[in-house]
Amino acid sequence: MPMTKPTSEQVTFLAAGSGATQRTALNKLRDVVSVKDFGAVGDGVADDTAAIQAAITAAAGKIVYVPAGTYKITSSLQWHPSAASGNYAKSLRLLGDGIQSTIIDNRANGPAISVKSAAASGDFEATLGGFIEGMTITRGTSTSNGVGIFLQGAFQMVLRNLFITSQSLHGIQIKCEFGDDDGSNMVEIENVRVHACPGWGITSKADSGFNEISYLRLRHVFVESCGTAEAYSASGAVPTTGGMIWKGQVLTVESSAFVTNENVGLCCPTESGAANCASLVDTTFENNKLRHAWFRTLRVLRCENIQMYSANSPLNATTGFQIGPGIVEAVNINGVFVRATSGNNPYTAFMLDPGGGIGSGPDPKSCRVINCVWDDFDYAGQTRFSGWLFPQVDIDCTLVVSNATTVLLRPEPASNRISTGNAMPLRRRVSASGTSTSGEWIATRIPSAGLTISNSGLSANTRYYCYLYEDSQNSYGALELSTTTWALDSDTGYPVKTGDATRFYVGSVETDGSSQFKTTAGGWLNPSFVPSSQVGVFFKMWVDSTGDVRISTSGNFPTSDTDGTVIGTQT
Repeated sequence: MPMTKPTSEQVTFLAAGSGATQRTALNKLRDVVSVKDFGAVGDGVADDTAAIQAAITAAAGKIVYVPAGTYKITSSLQWHPSAASGNYAKSLRLLGDGIQSTIIDNRANGPAISVKSAAASGDFEATLGGFIEGMTITRGTSTSNGVGIFLQGAFQMVLRNLFITSQSLHGIQIKCEFGDDDGSNMVEIENVRVHACPGWGITSKADSGFNEISYLRLRHVFVESCGTAEAYSASGAVPTTGGMIWKGQVLTVESSAFVTNENVGLCCPTESGAANCASLVDTTFENNKLRHAWFRTLRVLRCENIQMYSANSPLNATTGFQIGPGIVEAVNINGVFVRATSGNNPYTAFMLDPGGGIGSGPDPKSCRVINCVWDDFDYAGQTRFSGWLFPQVDIDCTLVVSNATTVLLRPEPASNRISTGNAMPLRRRVSASGTSTSGEWIATRIPSAGLTISNSGLSANTRYYCYLYEDSQNSYGALELSTTTWALDSDTGYPVKTGDATRFYVGSVETDGSSQFKTTAGGWLNPSFVPSSQVGVFFKMWVDSTGDVRISTSGNFPTSDTDGTVIGTQT
C-alpha cells in the first residue's frame, strides 16, 4: 500500500539533555519566524516589502529571521504596536545572517526599519526589549528622507553588528518630539558602522524643551563620511548635518570613532531642555571638517583617552573640542593625543567659547583639560588652548647664587620650611613640530641637584631676571636670564616674562663690573609681595646685604637691595 508523508504535526522533536520534553516539529519550527516563510525572495530584484512586513506582524515580538540574501524594500518595515501590557509593548527582534550576508536595500522614501510606540500625550507607552542585529542596510536607488533605522519610544533596544550606508538622509534616528510622554531609554548601539549618510550619521536629539532620550550607549561604533558641507560661520549656528548630534540625559561613547564627517564629528546643540551628562572614553576623532566635537550646552562632560587627528585636505579642521557658547559646567578632559598637519590653519585644539560673557557661557573654573600629548602640532596658525584655566601649582623652589659664575634653582631644603617640595609651574610649549605660546600649565619636578645657568655672555653691572621654561619636549625645564622684566599673567596670576607667557619668573640676579654674579644679598634680589591694604597695591619686601628687612612702597620693582625703607633690623 502507498506510504503517506508525515506532516510537521506528526513528527516529534526532543532536545538533547536531561529534562527535555517532546514537542512536534511544527511547534519547534514556529519558535522563530523566517521572512522566507512569508514569501521573501532575497534576490535583490523582487520587492520583498510585503513578505517581510507580514513576517514582522505575524511574529508579534518573536525573533524574525532574515536569512542571507539581498532584500529590496519600497516602503518602511514597521513595528508600531497598538497593544501594551501596562506601559510596555513587545518590541521588534530582527536577526540577520551577518553584515556581509543579509542586505536590506532601502528604496523607501523614509526609514528602512521603524520601531515606534503608540504613546499619546498623557498616556506613557514604550516598546521594550528589542534588537536589530546582523545585517547591512544600504540604498540601491535615489530616494528622499531615507533613514536606516528609526526609533521612537524604544526602551532597552539594542542595535548590534550592523553596517548602515548611503541612506538619503540619516543613518540612525532616535526621536523624541512634542506629545511624547518619554523618549527612548537605554538604547545600545554596538559594533555598528554608519557610513556616507548626507544628513546625520546618528541623530539622537530631542525636540526643543525635551531631553528625555536617556542612557544612550555607543560601543565600537564608527561614524564615517556623513553630513553635507554647509556654508555656515565657524562660530555660527549649529550645522544641520554631520557625524552625530545628541541632546538627552546620559550619553556614553566607548571605543568609537568619528571620521571624515562634514561640519562636525559630534555635536550637542544649544536648545531648551539642555543635555545633561556625556562621557567619552577611548574614542577617536579623525579628519572631521571644521570641528571634531562641539558641546554648546551641557551640564557635565567627561572625556578620557581621546585621540584627535587632523590631516590636510579634503577635510580641514578649525577646532578640535569646542565648549560653548552655551552654558557648560563640570568639564573634565584627561588624556588626549593631538595631531594636526600644517594645512589646518587656523586651528584651535581646545576652545572654551565664552558666549555672551560670564553667566551665559561655559564656567571656566569647572572646566579642565590635563595630560595632553602634542605629537604633531604647533604649526603656523595653530593654538593649543583658548579660554581655559589650569590647576594652580605650588612654588616649592628657590633661586640662589651658588658662586660668582653659577645661579641655581633648587628645591627648598627641609630646614627652611615646614613642608618641602620640588614642584614649580611650567608651561608646556614644545612639540615635535614647533613651539606654542598657548600651552597648558603643569607641575614640573625640579631635580634634587637643581637647575643651573652660568654667567656666560652676560653684561657687567646689569640686573637679570631669571625664567623657567620648557626647552625640549617633555623636559623638566631650563633657565633663561633676560633683561626683560616680568608681569603678572591675567589668567593664572603667575609672574611671567613680559611679552612671553611661556616663561615663569623665578627670581633676579645682578652682575658686577666683571660680569660675575654678586654673591651679596643684593645680588639675587627676590622680594616677597605683601598687601599694603585690603584694596591697595602690593609692597615688595626683602632682606638686604646687612640683614636688614626692607620694604618698597612704590609700585616699581626695587633697583637695589638698599632701595626702600628699613622695617626690621637684624644687626
